Amino acid sequence: MKTRTMFAFGLFVVPLGLSTASGLAGGKKEQLPPPKASPADLLPKPGPEHKMLASFAGSWSVKAKAYSNPKQPPEESSGTLTRKVVLDGLFLQEELKAHSKAGFTLSGLGLVGYDVFRKQFVSSWVDNLGTGIMVNYGTYDAKSRTISYVFEDVDDDGVKIRGRDLLKILSPNEHVFEMYRHRLDGKSQEFKLIEIRYTRK
Repeated sequence: MKTRTMFAFGLFVVPLGLSTASGLAGGKKEQLPPPKASPADLLPKPGPEHKMLASFAGSWSVKAKAYSNPKQPPEESSGTLTRKVVLDGLFLQEELKAHSKAGFTLSGLGLVGYDVFRKQFVSSWVDNLGTGIMVNYGTYDAKSRTISYVFEDVDDDGVKIRGRDLLKILSPNEHVFEMYRHRLDGKSQEFKLIEIRYTRK
């Protein structure tokens, strides 16, 4: 974070320093040439990773399965995911509306981007199932066309868990999102928590 702050600060300090340097060089009156790049020219531009995320923009049908109880069939729900490019092409905004067969409604908001400093994809997510904000970093494997987020967290009962979230790009019009969790209590194994299939409308 410190690197980014210094970078942003430098966008304004460097041009100012160039314009006043001539008055400090032994009293010489010669003016240094103005900087060729404006602060706007130094701002980050969308790269290949951002353009890949931009290709996800649009309206998608959602079919979800939640495996909350391994002894019972998964809970199914359906809805719509709307994706749009925001903030000068640097982020993809997601809005989810889904309804379960039991009558429950899920609402969620997300942002997905590519952090050029970390060289990783980053996602944030909030929904009406909790009061926290989930933030994960991940990498893209071109061979499997999958963005993988791996992280550790704490379960509701205080037990540490290891999570894997996978976004599989099956085609330009079909994606699959899978969530896996592993309770690190020495007794549990990794299990699939959620599978969501997105189909472009």
